[in-house]
Amino acid sequence: MRHQDLETEAHHQLRRIVRTVDKKIQLQVQDGPSPQDPLLTLQLVQGTQQATMEVSVEEIRRAVENARDRARLRERVKRTHERLWFPTKPAPFFSTKAIRPGSESFAHFRPSGGRR
Repeated sequence: MRHQDLETEAHHQLRRIVRTVDKKIQLQVQDGPSPQDPLLTLQLVQGTQQATMEVSVEEIRRAVENARDRARLRERVKRTHERLWFPTKPAPFFSTKAIRPGSESFAHFRPSGGRR
């Protein structure tokens, strides 16, 4: 089962599910990695961000027939949509620059010795 085998009703249902998550998402359906796989690759694009997910043709057909399977597929699409906004590289948590003991960073440092 390939992208060409996916009937138009199931394709419209898939677009409808994606639009319930966000109306600005552009959906591109592509064939899976190998000809024997019954998988489709969904590419979600919004602006400059893009994310992909793999869905089986059977899962799409079950989603057309059953509301519970439709909700599961929608949840997967929603999680993939949220991945669009993840940062590509995490921001550094703290600086790794070494501090010299005589620098101005220690200007306001007062040790808590026993003196009063």
